[in-house]
Amino acid sequence: MKVCIGLTDDLNSNIMKNIVFACDGKNFSNGAFAFAKLINETEPVLLIGAFFLSIDYRLLIPSSIYPDPGPLADLVADERVNAIHSVQLFKEECLSNGIEYRIHEDGKSWDIDELIKESRFSDLVVISEELFFRNWGNKQPNHFLREVMHGCECPVIVIPENFNSVEKILIAYDGKPSSVFALKMFSLLFPTYSNLETNILYIKDEENENIPEVKQLQEYILTHFLNAKIKKLHSDRKSISNWISNNKNALLVTGAFSRSGLSTLLKDSFVAEVIKNHSIPVFIAHNRQ
Repeated sequence: MKVCIGLTDDLNSNIMKNIVFACDGKNFSNGAFAFAKLINETEPVLLIGAFFLSIDYRLLIPSSIYPDPGPLADLVADERVNAIHSVQLFKEECLSNGIEYRIHEDGKSWDIDELIKESRFSDLVVISEELFFRNWGNKQPNHFLREVMHGCECPVIVIPENFNSVEKILIAYDGKPSSVFALKMFSLLFPTYSNLETNILYIKDEENENIPEVKQLQEYILTHFLNAKIKKLHSDRKSISNWISNNKNALLVTGAFSRSGLSTLLKDSFVAEVIKNHSIPVFIAHNRQ
């Protein structure tokens, strides 16, 4: 028996990218929306709005601060108003910029599993590098941002609020499969960036100049990027992150923040330093197989 399901939703007939715009209601990200707008100017997107309350009441309920449920109920009600305001702003911005959109989450309490489901059927998740749940920790990446970066089942890009444009690509390569996977996902998702200045950075604090599988890397780069160079950086984590952050209007591609070795990645990764500085967008992809 063959079952056919017709797609009856009134969507633009063009091929589009499916992008999730995720934020908490109190912290609408102009930077993340500016990036989605930039993509839509070169190729159409369907922007999925996922708006969560700026509080996680499951963390508050056990607290002795709220022995009486009344104040908590008022707080949740206020946060729902904030979420409604952000949803309305999202709709207005999409309409004024000619962006197809849908609202899938419009004021639920935070649930990483819901966002993971959204990401399973999406090409990309776009999120603020500095505003996401900042009320629960403004030192990024905070707990909520970490959950998104290593939980989602599609690439995630975190955007600083001062985002302007992308003029240069920086690709972190360490010879491991995760860095190659991130490179491939980026080249497939953003072919319009193939002509930009691109630096593939082999980052290793060692004297050996040998770059793993450099011949195969060169062959792949030559077929996907028109203006690319391979560089090796000798330095410590903080100075590397500062060098990357000082490349204005650049975008960093990395395979960091996979599920394995999470505590080590968060402690030692230069990527966490870049995100903390809120300086450039960071594209994160990791192979979950």
